[in-house]
Amino acid sequence: MAFLFASGLALLLETAGPIVAIALVAWRIRPRAEAGVWAAGLAGVPLGLATFLALFGLKVAVASRTELSPAERGVFVGFVEEVARFAIAAVLFRRAAGRPLVAGAFLGLGWGTAEVAWVLVQQVPQTILRFQLFEPGAVTMPFAPLLVLVERLGATLAHVALSGFAVAAAMAIARRAWLRTTALFVAAFAAHALLDVWVAVMFERHARAFDAGHATGLVVLEAVFLAGGAALFLAALRLGRELPRPRSG
Repeated sequence: MAFLFASGLALLLETAGPIVAIALVAWRIRPRAEAGVWAAGLAGVPLGLATFLALFGLKVAVASRTELSPAERGVFVGFVEEVARFAIAAVLFRRAAGRPLVAGAFLGLGWGTAEVAWVLVQQVPQTILRFQLFEPGAVTMPFAPLLVLVERLGATLAHVALSGFAVAAAMAIARRAWLRTTALFVAAFAAHALLDVWVAVMFERHARAFDAGHATGLVVLEAVFLAGGAALFLAALRLGRELPRPRSG
């Protein structure tokens, strides 16, 4: 019964969560942002979706042709994704004013929504198989679907926060504040790579334990990942309070 409840709740929240988040951000931006910022924010949703799909294909192609360690994969993914994110933000928000950091959340939400959808595609067949095999004691870690939800929440918070860093960098470019731009990119890349390396290394080291249903390592993995995403989100909020308005023109 616990597995059935956890699976249903996880699927519901993973499906509805991104839609609710996008609606809340839109509600917060609309009365406070210039029309250009509003339009740029909305454009960030499909761009985030498209970028995730394009980079996913790139990562698969690289993985099939090179032998990278888990740590090297984490660094590679962090660098490629942040270059793409900062480039998109530079196009959309370089001369934005008003509430650009909030509007930039659309970019992170679009990216995060694509990842949630991809995880759901992978998760549903496994869940159906477990339903077919369901009997008392047959399902190890009946709460595992909720851990997937925790991981997606951490990832989405990270994407929104890192998009905030990218928007701040775009506004710094408009002021020709190159040192600030570089510092923001390095901080975003380092944080992203660190989280990806943590996940990759943990799975590499504890794959058998995870498959066998040993919960301790998986709980620690997801808890640290969620904490990292939340910390990045809080840093982005602080960045928004400190950010000066860009030059007009």
